[in-house]
Amino acid sequence: MESNDSHSLSDFVKACHTVSSLPDFRSTIYGQLQRLIPHAMFAFGTVCLSNLILKQSLNINFPTGYLGPNTSQACPEIRQWVREERPLYIGLNDESSSHSSSPVLARHKIRNLAVHGVTELNRKQACLFLFGGVDAFPEEVEDRLRLVTPHLYFALAKIGDFDSAPGQSLLTKREAEILEWICIGKSNSEIGMILGISPWTVKIHVSRTIEKLNASNRSHAIAIAMHQGLIEV
Repeated sequence: MESNDSHSLSDFVKACHTVSSLPDFRSTIYGQLQRLIPHAMFAFGTVCLSNLILKQSLNINFPTGYLGPNTSQACPEIRQWVREERPLYIGLNDESSSHSSSPVLARHKIRNLAVHGVTELNRKQACLFLFGGVDAFPEEVEDRLRLVTPHLYFALAKIGDFDSAPGQSLLTKREAEILEWICIGKSNSEIGMILGISPWTVKIHVSRTIEKLNASNRSHAIAIAMHQGLIEV
């Protein structure tokens, strides 16, 4: 590994062990991860090894239809990792692919996928990291994937409760509450009066919610939250 790469990996490891929140992960760690393993989509989730149910915890840019509670049951690439517990690369018509591409990837226009994870000591579940849009998977990238995975697991385990339902840990109780009031047509001022907080505080909560859900505006955030079961209206 070249000197610059060694420094990048060292910085990444240090960041993983000091991260304290999901916004912190997005702003400080995720950019470093993209430089170490260039990719277009990233997701993390836990898989119950007894029934292969995926509990989605973090999704960055993967199609929402691809990742869900039954993903691992329907997608052979995830089942394959559970069987082999080693880095996998699945690419469309790519000679470096370790396995042929599944129809599920093609249906969601995911041209290739790299998968690796950590099996917990109790052997009850595995924590998987999925990288979509990895254009090549030489031995160097595979080695980096092996190196970064344990530290990613450490960082994200500090942030969220991965025994929760998909996406549940993304929003605080107050953020979900405010989204529900917005759904029924309340303004920031009205929500502030109901909750006993200022309209400015409401606005801050909404902005954080939009950032957490990777949404473009509050209407988009509501749609994502409803789809992922984060709010009930």
